[in-house]
Amino acid sequence: TDQPDSHFVCPTGTGVFTVGAGGDGPLTYQWQVELAGEQGTWTSLTDGAVSSVGDVSGATTDTLSISGVLAANNSFRCVVSN
Repeated sequence: TDQPDSHFVCPTGTGVFTVGAGGDGPLTYQWQVELAGEQGTWTSLTDGAVSSVGDVSGATTDTLSISGVLAANNSFRCVVSN
């Protein structure tokens, strides 16, 4: 029901993405990354330090937080299912 907003995050900052979804629950969330230069390849994120991404938290929630950003021009999406 609500797409995450785009963000520009400097290496010392934190990016926070939130998605809204509706439907019969329970809903599950899985954030994924498409690394710059690897268009079409989406990889599910896990919490913790993720190579070429940064420090991830909330990988399976409706809110993803990334600090210590390691690379520019990565894309993120959230797959929601019930």
